[in-house]
Amino acid sequence: MSENNHKVIIFDTTMRDGELTPGVKMNLQQKIIISQLLEEMGVDIIEVGYPGIYQKDFDEVFNISKIIKNSTICGLASSNSNEIITLAEAIKPAIRARIHTYTSVNLKNQSKLSKEEVLDSHLYFGKSEKSV
Repeated sequence: MSENNHKVIIFDTTMRDGELTPGVKMNLQQKIIISQLLEEMGVDIIEVGYPGIYQKDFDEVFNISKIIKNSTICGLASSNSNEIITLAEAIKPAIRARIHTYTSVNLKNQSKLSKEEVLDSHLYFGKSEKSV
């Protein structure tokens, strides 16, 4: 029997997606407690919020980035360069950090963006001179 060298990576979005549920709001202290529990459970990546859009999320990502030592702290950003730069600032204190990006796609008008345009929007930072 051959040895399986594949690792399962656990990516938790409880704090970001959880607040999308009607009536659910978490404050910084609650998110710190949750992130510490997730880290204690061995969760690999903890997505805290959407700091490029919400100041509250920026503050939470920034503060949790200073506390968590073993898990990777992650935030969400669209492919908009300003959101990515803001997120990079929010995760700067983290020992391990990740930027989770997405590109909005309108399925009714799929032909509006070519594959190259979508890739270019994500590769912006490979061509950028701006350093965070």
